[in-house]
Amino acid sequence: MRNLKKQIEENLLPLPFSLTQGYEKCLIRVKALLNLTQSLFDGVDAVVYLVDAFDKERFAESKKELDALLSDEVLANVPFLILGNKIDIPYAASEDELRYSLGLTNFTTGKGKVNLADSNVRPLEVFMCSIVRKMGYGDGFKWLSQYIK
Repeated sequence: MRNLKKQIEENLLPLPFSLTQGYEKCLIRVKALLNLTQSLFDGVDAVVYLVDAFDKERFAESKKELDALLSDEVLANVPFLILGNKIDIPYAASEDELRYSLGLTNFTTGKGKVNLADSNVRPLEVFMCSIVRKMGYGDGFKWLSQYIK
């Protein structure tokens, strides 16, 4: 964590105080942060993406962020576990509803042991869970573990 803090401090300019120079400095900060973020993806073995299944109003925002991660070239071969959390709350999205809202219908690879070694397909699956009730995520991590080399 200390190394990450040092990288951020080295790559980002101090916060701008002048409005006239603010835009340019802000733009440089964003570019530097994006470059830093890209380097953080190097060597990633898997992505676990947690979605609040109860907060349906934010599904579009979550889809946008997930799409950005899925389209990142550095993560092209990395397995993705999407966890739909808070299923213990009444009216939380079902797995099918979450899958549809995130644009993952017909894109997930299947639960259980699915041999994808000889294919160009990225492992991707949705599991529903309740972190508070300690249920569901274990199945997701078990599924994910078969794809981590």
